[in-house]
Amino acid sequence: MEMNKLQKYNQKLLAAIGTIIAAFGLVGLIVLIVALISEISWDRKSDKNSGLLADEVTEELAHENLRQQILSYDTPRLVDTLNLVYLIPVSQKNLDNPEEIDEGVLGIMDTPPKFGSGKRYSGSRIYGAHNNILIYDYKTQSIIKLFDSRVFIGNIDTEYFEDDILLVFKGVRFDSDNDGVINLKDYNSLFVYSISKNSLRELSISKMDVLSYQFVQGKKDLIIRFGIDRDEDGVYNTNMEPGVLRFYNYSSDTLSKIVPDEINKDLQKIIQGNK
Repeated sequence: MEMNKLQKYNQKLLAAIGTIIAAFGLVGLIVLIVALISEISWDRKSDKNSGLLADEVTEELAHENLRQQILSYDTPRLVDTLNLVYLIPVSQKNLDNPEEIDEGVLGIMDTPPKFGSGKRYSGSRIYGAHNNILIYDYKTQSIIKLFDSRVFIGNIDTEYFEDDILLVFKGVRFDSDNDGVINLKDYNSLFVYSISKNSLRELSISKMDVLSYQFVQGKKDLIIRFGIDRDEDGVYNTNMEPGVLRFYNYSSDTLSKIVPDEINKDLQKIIQGNK
């Protein structure tokens, strides 16, 4: 009799534990599903908000005297502490609904940048999505605008040299994949801006993407990795399409191959099993 009572107690205990475990599992599954849905929604929203509207979209809006993106200034960064030169990234905000172009912009801008806070920034990367860059000279009270045309700008790197400060960033000029947004999913170029010379260089190869870049140690020369859009569908597929290396000589402003054609052919034969 005592054994039957013990067995029944154990069965009830196991059933209770099983119910608790199942409940925790169900709650965990619901949390996981909600997190995945939120992440997907955030990614889609980020894709939409992190780029410029394509030219076709803005032209259609302009035809109706409307706009859906407005100007916004990001926090200024001190890039030259000696000469008090600031970099001001320019970005955009998406409106929920298109508005009349004639409406004033200044009243709906973000809080203006605050100068003279005493905080100094080192030459680090500026993250974000931008559409222009301003160079503000505090001493002369002058501002230089880098672009006079529409361009999407990704992260901005600041590189220091004895005789100059270079800004390096990826930029996109048109909607190559025809998804209605100009962002880094489209063909992009590498831009190099010299603060001392006030000169902007664009490094690009037709139907290729700039994947990564690095400075040669102690030099202004660059090693750049490009991605080839072999099927020419307007977007580089990192899983299916190859990458190539190029050397950029800053002094001569030229791009050249790093790996000779002969070595390229030999390596291709090796992976094909033809050698």
